[in-house]
Amino acid sequence: MLCILVVLGVLAASAAMLVVPPTVYSRVMAWDLLFNLSGAWAIFNGQSLHTDVHDPLGAGSFWLTVLGFHLIGVSLRAFLVGKIAMSAIVFAIATVVALRRLSPVPAAIFVLMVSQLCLLPTNTGDLLDDFTFAMSYNLYGWSVVSVLALALFLPPMADGRGHWWDVACVAGLLALLFYLKITYFLAGLGVCVAAFIVNPSVLERWRSWAVAMLATSALLVGPWNWAYLDDISSAVGSGAVRSRILELLIMFSANAFELSIYLTILFAAVALWRMKWASFRLILAVLALYGAGVAILSQNAQLRGLTLCSVSVFLLYRELSLHRSAGPSPVSFCLAALLTLPAIICLNTTFSLGLYARRAFSDFNVHTVQTSALKGLSVPVEMVPSWHALSARGGDYSWRLRTRSVHGDPPVTQLQYVHTIVEAVSLLQGDGREPGGVAVIDQVNPLPFALGWAPPAGGNLWYDLGFPWPSPEAALANVRYVLIPKFPTNTDISREALQRFAPYLERHYRSELVSESWQLLVRQ
Repeated sequence: MLCILVVLGVLAASAAMLVVPPTVYSRVMAWDLLFNLSGAWAIFNGQSLHTDVHDPLGAGSFWLTVLGFHLIGVSLRAFLVGKIAMSAIVFAIATVVALRRLSPVPAAIFVLMVSQLCLLPTNTGDLLDDFTFAMSYNLYGWSVVSVLALALFLPPMADGRGHWWDVACVAGLLALLFYLKITYFLAGLGVCVAAFIVNPSVLERWRSWAVAMLATSALLVGPWNWAYLDDISSAVGSGAVRSRILELLIMFSANAFELSIYLTILFAAVALWRMKWASFRLILAVLALYGAGVAILSQNAQLRGLTLCSVSVFLLYRELSLHRSAGPSPVSFCLAALLTLPAIICLNTTFSLGLYARRAFSDFNVHTVQTSALKGLSVPVEMVPSWHALSARGGDYSWRLRTRSVHGDPPVTQLQYVHTIVEAVSLLQGDGREPGGVAVIDQVNPLPFALGWAPPAGGNLWYDLGFPWPSPEAALANVRYVLIPKFPTNTDISREALQRFAPYLERHYRSELVSESWQLLVRQ
């Protein structure tokens, strides 16, 4: 119990590092943070994800931000409240699972590792100061699937007691994975199948486990989730699944050092089997973890961060601890060495949170938004070329996109992006314009959230060349204002959108003004 209290104290300090600073600091991919807020804003306004707006992601990460809206109001910090709520959920389930399977110290380290992961202000595998709240669902997914693997691959130390607690935890974890991202859910199903092979306690009670897993899966694919499954099917059909061998080889080469650590753990499992200290099931369990981890990572934007594989450390710890003798021994030192890997992960997370708090408190070389619902968003000030030389003043809204394609498509900086969004808010709030549906010809549309206006239905939350595109009639049916950026976050996507939507725009919209960063079209 003392260890869990220590974990609670560290988690409280970690959460404070996120919410106490006066700003929400984003060093990279600020538009991905606004993607989450845009999806949550649509749900908060009564829209249904996958029916009114479309995306192959589950609604789980958006609902966490909606919870934040209800608790503290509509603001950027609601996203941080959602992260803390997810960390609390994982902490509760991981505590039940780990204390039934591990001694207090490794159990506390595991609970801290998976709970802190939900609070991380970077992506897994990135530099500790690459602060971004992009793709938070990946942090949540890695955390939840790791708890699921520990629950299914390690039998409880007290056989026969609390079995239905385990079944309930696994069912809840599967549901969480389903509503976060389908990739993690499929990996979780793979872990469930492997558990019947690698865990004798699951095999002994196979009927109750099989019924629970099948019933949970059947509920998740019921008619109430068909729209979600349609979005997933459409994304897969449009080429969203990465299957090219070259990409997988690049991923493996980028993970060379990390993979070498986990291969060493695999060889240690083989050594324990050869010494008859462990059954062959241990090797199969480690291989199943690595296979699931690599499968997940192959569908993510990151190239590093096989968090699920760290569960193999706890499998080895449990087997090796059965052969520990009283007093100092080589086995005791090996046990301590095994725990260094998850302990270092915890230290890195704590250090990253500390760096984030220090940066979010600082006003040196940062720009902070002071207006609209984006108030408090802080981004680094970077040296960039003058926009005036690149800004189009004419009425042809495709001029800027053509220029970027000819001259090499320089990436938009965080400061440029925030300036353009603030400028768009000012344009739409000026000249007595009435609230109405707003669309942005870019990857994501944060303006309804920033303005506090009801979001239009019919489009995608995130536009991507690998995702299915709605027709202009569906995407723009409820849109009064269309903003075409001169500095899009992704020129290829903006160009593709213009090619698809231009005939509809020419028939139904007129150009009202051209500013430094935008061309504003208004429905005729």
